[in-house]
Amino acid sequence: MHPFVQQSEELTNRLQDTCQYPDIATTEGGRSFVVWQENRDHDEFIQLTCIEPDGKRTFTKRISGAGLSLRPSVHVKDDDVFVVWSQFIDDRWKIE
Repeated sequence: MHPFVQQSEELTNRLQDTCQYPDIATTEGGRSFVVWQENRDHDEFIQLTCIEPDGKRTFTKRISGAGLSLRPSVHVKDDDVFVVWSQFIDDRWKIE
């Protein structure tokens, strides 16, 4: 088996949720942050998870609010993590 397949981990429940537009960024210390757009029960929102250098996930949480949230992007600078996405709420598009 290919080493990547042996070390990969499923972050979402592919049998219940529809997920797309993943992005990943890693700090100099080896912490990885993964964001994606998730659709559950006709609701589009942004999820964020943190994976420690040892491979353990420390959290997974919804980071977007109300409205339609699309196309996330994650970046790191030193140990600061920045996530942006497009959000449609109150009949307007915004960058969150």
